This record gives sequence, C-alpha cells and structure tokens, in this order.
Amino acid sequence: ANQVHRCGRGIAQLKSDSSTGPLVGNQFTKNVAFSNLVAFDADTCKGSVYTGNMAGFSKLDGFQFKNSNGITLSSNYVANNARFGVFIFGGDSWNVQGNNITRNYETGLFIQQATQINLTENVFQENWDKSVRLDSLSHAYVYNNAFRVSKEHITTHNCDTIQYNVEKIAKVNIVGGKNVCGNYWDTYYGKDTNGDDIGDTDCPFTSGGKILDGGDYGPLVLPVEEDEREE
Repeated sequence: ANQVHRCGRGIAQLKSDSSTGPLVGNQFTKNVAFSNLVAFDADTCKGSVYTGNMAGFSKLDGFQFKNSNGITLSSNYVANNARFGVFIFGGDSWNVQGNNITRNYETGLFIQQATQINLTENVFQENWDKSVRLDSLSHAYVYNNAFRVSKEHITTHNCDTIQYNVEKIAKVNIVGGKNVCGNYWDTYYGKDTNGDDIGDTDCPFTSGGKILDGGDYGPLVLPVEEDEREE
C-alpha cells in the first residue's frame, strides 16, 4: 500500500509505446491518493485490478482509464474529486463493482465509447451534478446499485443494449432487501405490492426521462418489516 499526495498523476499505469502491446495484469490494492491532478491514471492496459483504494480531492478525476480492456474496479472509495470520480474512455470488458462514489463535483462515473460493462453493487451518493453519465455505450448491465441524493442520478446518450435490471434473484440486495433485480433510486416513488422488496408500480423507472433506452423494470425499494407491512 502506498500514499501519494499533491502530484500531477498520483499512481499511473501508462503505455507510451503501443507497438509492444498493452500493459497486462497489474494489481493495485489499498493505496491512498489524495490532492493530485488525477489519483489513478491508466492508458492502454489490460486485465488490471484496482481494489480497496482511496482516491479523492483530485483537481480532475479520481480514476481515469483510456483504451483499456478487462479492468476490474472494486471496493474503492472515490470522493471529492473536482471533475469525475471515475472516467472511462474506450475499451471493453469492464467490471465496476462494490465502489462508494460520493461527493464528486461534476459526475460520479462517466463512461464513454466503451462496451461490455458490468456495473453493480455500487453506491452513488451526493455527487453534485450527475451520479452516472453513459455516452455511446453498448452491452452494459446496470443493476443492484444505490443512487442517492444527486441532482441527476443517471443520463444516457447514444447507447445500445443497456439493461437496468436482471431476472429476480433471491439474494440480499444493495439496500438490504430480500431480492436482487434492478437498482435503488431515492427518487422512485412507486410501490411494492407483493412484499418482495421490488417496485411494482410506475415502471419502468426512467429517472425523470433521463434514461432514453428503456428503463428499470425492477426498481428496488427499502425493505419494510412484516408487522409494518400489515398495518
């Protein structure tokens, strides 16, 4: 584990000579990078894993990835960055799972021109403008995330084949309910009519019309105790 503060680029994995192929299979675990231009910066990499890191107070982005493939970003705390918490441009086979992305000034997570994205079990909270911005994506799963207290939870543009819910799975979800299906949105005001902790009315949820490619057909609701449900 390292601590990197007040640098241009905090922890960088850069490939300047593409003729020899991408940088492959590195792991970055339990590092702390605060008050840099970009906390974690990766370009033309493959198969790298970033887990348990802290990225905050950057002048631009917490994590910045360009033209990389097969990246796993999990269980990181990304907060208080001046532009994006996480910026992903290009590449495919992304796994963004179990991160806490909060209080970033412009957007929590911005993904552009990428494909095959798995976005699940993340908490997006108090990002000042947008929690998630998706632009020119294809084949993405966005489910079992929690969206709380942002000006806009999600916006999409020119995207193809994005699914915001999966078939119901009997498993504790991101907000403690008994089933996994879609996402938790604090601006979803529909009702769960059968007690499975999944909303049944006002579906699909489109985040006020910001989701332009379908919507969430299985929005999660906060679990209610059985005795409260019966009142």
